[in-house]
Amino acid sequence: MKGDASSSYAERREAVAARNKANYSAQKEKDKSLCLNYGITLDQWNEMFDLQGRQCAICGSTKPNHASGQFVVDHCH
Repeated sequence: MKGDASSSYAERREAVAARNKANYSAQKEKDKSLCLNYGITLDQWNEMFDLQGRQCAICGSTKPNHASGQFVVDHCH
């Protein structure tokens, strides 16, 4: 009987993980992060980045040089 309960739990856990993976969006996560940390949307960030010539506004670098491989809002690269 104990095996049935743990098996059922494992199946539910796998189902939840699969649903979370299917619903994951890197763009949504970046948008959420920008809103929480800087009060801007991903669309606003993209607009600013385009207006900067798609380079760092502070140092002019065209390479992100950040561990994430992306440009960041606060010049932390």
